[in-house]
Amino acid sequence: MTVSEWISVLALVISSGGFSLQARNWFMSGPRLHLSVMAEAIAFPDDGKGVRVALTVINRGTDPTMLTHMIGFIYTSRWSQFRRKPEQAGIVNCPYIPAKLEINGTWRGMMAYTEKTKEAREKGHLYVGVLASHSNAKFLIRVPPPRKKDIALEKTFASGLS
Repeated sequence: MTVSEWISVLALVISSGGFSLQARNWFMSGPRLHLSVMAEAIAFPDDGKGVRVALTVINRGTDPTMLTHMIGFIYTSRWSQFRRKPEQAGIVNCPYIPAKLEINGTWRGMMAYTEKTKEAREKGHLYVGVLASHSNAKFLIRVPPPRKKDIALEKTFASGLS
């Protein structure tokens, strides 16, 4: 290969790298919501409403967005979730919505359990999430089922000095 061919290959590599960086920035621009859930949240001081679901939303994107609704869904199977056909759907009555979510901003919402949602959570069918103004999609996260307590951890093996 001649020197001019090597220079053209080097120019192709550099331009391909630049294009890939620009394409990544284009795909990553805009709001990007990250959801996390706490399945057994309680309020301090206790308000008497018991255990509930706490949802945290973080905007990790480059633009702010507006959260318009907090939602809850019960999907009976992965197939019904894939088809977007929930058994039950609802809007959570939250006083903090609508809320503007700035860049790197955090929003928290809570949903009280009903008998139906408790049963769905035990089976692993309960999902909570938000709707945002920048997208037509639902942002959902699964509420984990309760863990079974280990009986061995509750027993006392040694109780002080004899």
